[in-house]
Amino acid sequence: MKRWMVLFILCAGVESYAQVGLIQTAQPVQRDFTQVAPWFGKVVNRGRVDVMALESGCVESISVDDGQTVKQGDLLLVLNGKLVESRRTVLQHRIANLEERIRTAQKAVELKRAAAKQKLISYGELAQAESDAAKLESEKETTRQELAQLEAATQVCAPVSGIISARTATVGRQVQPGDSLLSILPATPPRIRATLFPPEGSVLKGKPVKMVLSAGKIVNGTVACELPERTAEGATTVWIETENSALHSGQTVAGQLILSSQRKALAVPPDAVVYDDAGQAYLFLKTGAGYEKRAVKTGLVSKDWIEIASGLSPSDAVVVQGAYELFHSNFSKIYKVVD
Repeated sequence: MKRWMVLFILCAGVESYAQVGLIQTAQPVQRDFTQVAPWFGKVVNRGRVDVMALESGCVESISVDDGQTVKQGDLLLVLNGKLVESRRTVLQHRIANLEERIRTAQKAVELKRAAAKQKLISYGELAQAESDAAKLESEKETTRQELAQLEAATQVCAPVSGIISARTATVGRQVQPGDSLLSILPATPPRIRATLFPPEGSVLKGKPVKMVLSAGKIVNGTVACELPERTAEGATTVWIETENSALHSGQTVAGQLILSSQRKALAVPPDAVVYDDAGQAYLFLKTGAGYEKRAVKTGLVSKDWIEIASGLSPSDAVVVQGAYELFHSNFSKIYKVVD
C-alpha cells in the first residue's frame, strides 16, 4: 500500500503540482562567489647568516648587541692585536720597497730605450727590462690587494640587513679564521610552510592567502610555490610569502587560500538544480508552452546558492521549487515498478 502511495505521488501530473503551489518560479539572481581551501601551517625563518672571522686577531671593539637592527655594510666589530699589526706592517713595508724598486726599474727602462735607439743594446735587452718593471708593478698590486683584504677582514661589516643574534664575540677575545662571531637574522619577513587539501587540478602558485591573527588582525599573503611531495595524509604543501613582520618563527597559523572568485554571477537556489545519473545538471524553465528542461553548467557553490556558468539568462523563469517533481514526472515510464 505504501509503495503505491509513493508511486502515485511521483506520477502525479505537473498541472496538479502547480495547482497546489508545489511549483514556484523565480528569476536568477546575481551573487559573488569565492572558492576557498582551508590551510594550517607554521612560520619559518628564511635562515640566518653566520658572520665568521676571516683573519686571526683580537676583538678590539664591538658596535652591536643581540637584538639590534643593522643595515648591510654597517660596522659590527674591529679585530686588531699583535698578529694583525705585524702583518699590516709587513705588507706596508713590502709595498714601500716595491715602489722604490719600480722607480729604479722605470729609470732603467728609459735608459735602455735610449740606448736601443742608438743601437748600443739589442731590443731584447730593452724588452727584458720592461718585463722586469711590469713584474714589479704586478707584485705591488697583489700586495696592495692583500693589505686591502686584511683591512676588510679586521673591519667586520654586516653582509646583510637584519637583526643581530647569537653574538659570541667579546672584547679581548682571540679568534682564528672560521671562528663564529655573531649571526644576523635577515630583515625580510618569514615564510609559512602550510598544508591543505585543494580540489583536484587546482593551480596554487600565485593564489592569494588570507589569515587571521590574534585580536582579529587580518594578514594577506601569496602562495610562492607548491612542493612536489605530499604528506602521509595526502595533503599538499606550499610556501606562503607575506610582508607582515609581526609573524615570528615557530608560530602556528591558519587561514584560507582563495582558489577562485566570481563577481555578480548568475545564481539559483540548490533546490532548483537536478542531476541525472551521469552527473549532468539541469534547470526547469517556465515557458509559454509549459516547462522546459535545460542542461546547464554549474560553477562555484555557496551555502544558499549555486553559480550557473552557462545555459541560463537573467530573464529566464527558473523553477526554484518543484524541480525534483518535474524531473520525475515521467517516473512510471522510466522506471519499472516491481509489483
